[in-house]
Amino acid sequence: GFYSGTATLDVYDAKILVSEEKVVYVSMQYRVASLGFLFFDTPDVPGNAGLFDQLMALQWVKDNIAYFGGNPHNITLFGESAGAVSVSLHLLSPLSRNLFSQAIMQSGAATAPWAIISREESILRGIRLAEAVHCPHSRTDMGPMIECLRKKSPDELVNNEWGTLGICEFPFVPIIDGSFLDELPARSLAHQNFKKTNLLMGSNTEEGYYFILYYLTELFPKEENVGISREQYLQAVRELNPYVNDVGRQAIVFEYTDWLNP
Repeated sequence: GFYSGTATLDVYDAKILVSEEKVVYVSMQYRVASLGFLFFDTPDVPGNAGLFDQLMALQWVKDNIAYFGGNPHNITLFGESAGAVSVSLHLLSPLSRNLFSQAIMQSGAATAPWAIISREESILRGIRLAEAVHCPHSRTDMGPMIECLRKKSPDELVNNEWGTLGICEFPFVPIIDGSFLDELPARSLAHQNFKKTNLLMGSNTEEGYYFILYYLTELFPKEENVGISREQYLQAVRELNPYVNDVGRQAIVFEYTDWLNP
């Protein structure tokens, strides 16, 4: 959801891939959440900074991978979840589509309902974030707001991002900025305005297990046939959704409760 992650996670360890196949593996980092996708439609906060981070990394690979034994004319982009959305956006962007050869998209695409928000909604979320961290938040005079946000610590910004929206959304994601993206993905697809190349697509089965294994290890040990109590279930909902409001958490509890054996 463009809000977390790092290339150093075990799930992205490519040692098996590079040991079995003749490939050079490069994993790029980029800014996420408000640090990467804050947008105020101003020259100093133009949005999509995280995508431009990726663009710079991709250009670096194109220019330098030959020095590491790679082929700059045979670059494959591979991403999962928000990474797959990113790959999809690079297929659409006039700035990056010529920097790689083919692509793999796993559990995500630019047409996902959470992948892009409107410019207006993005500005409103930025203003709500400014208000949450006690910065000026006037729509008509953004200079003091931007200056104040710059002085806030990353921790304070990250800890207040999720109060900017409702249920089941990601707070700061890409927008149509007129630079990296010049039109909505659905319009680009309808007009065939995208890179024509080989594409492999798929999805992960029961992908939510990943979050459980990482965040709730004490509730799910290695033993088989693990059972949890009602209180442990409620704890899991709280810990897996720390930024979802009470209404959202109640909806999750209701949806996933076994009402024949609650």
